[in-house]
Amino acid sequence: MADRHSLLLVSGIAKVTARVESGDPLLIAFTAAGDTVGEMAALDGAPRSATVTACGPLTARALHPGVLRDLLMRRPEVAAALTAMARVCCESGSCSLMIICRRTWGSDERPVGPA
Repeated sequence: MADRHSLLLVSGIAKVTARVESGDPLLIAFTAAGDTVGEMAALDGAPRSATVTACGPLTARALHPGVLRDLLMRRPEVAAALTAMARVCCESGSCSLMIICRRTWGSDERPVGPA
């Protein structure tokens, strides 16, 4: 079975990286307590598109995909924030983040207009 949970970081710092077309790693973000990672795979079941690595001691809570979906249904503002984060990544124009656009909107084209 595919790895489909997301993580809520409770303490510590992690870096998020992805491989660009050349195969080289690219730093996408640093995350800290209160951030979540792995939402895309948890929601769509596709393979992970990034690697999250702890930058020292880190505590996280795993969220089952069903728990995340229930949260998004109960709290539309959380769903809107998650969509807005993906939109900002795509609007940055970074080719390394186009996989996020493909998974979120079904194409490499960046979204246009308000979130």
